[in-house]
Amino acid sequence: MFRWAPEWRHDYANLALGGGNLLILLLGFKLQSRAGWQITLVLIGLTSCWAWYANLKRHRTVADTPTSRIASAPQGYIELVGRGRQPPGVGLVSPVSGLPCLWYRYRIERKDGDRWEQVES
Repeated sequence: MFRWAPEWRHDYANLALGGGNLLILLLGFKLQSRAGWQITLVLIGLTSCWAWYANLKRHRTVADTPTSRIASAPQGYIELVGRGRQPPGVGLVSPVSGLPCLWYRYRIERKDGDRWEQVES
């Protein structure tokens, strides 16, 4: 089982779908018949509509996430708006990039055979 970063998962799916549509198109060139082209175009249309719908659902989920200020933030998924600054004398630095930040989370994993194991977090 692959563990991709969540923000990359959709990009890989869209890239794979584009490659799949290209393979279907090449299959249409190989078949060289009217029925082959009809099947090819229907398959490309169906997979493209499926991808459009999946991306639309993801966009709506993000767009429908309520925006609130940190003082009145409810539990669950929310979008926060405001300005953050570090308290005087406290400097938090990301251990991965070395840049100053307000918050960070990271996980380093190593592939061991056919599974991933967490090395550091």
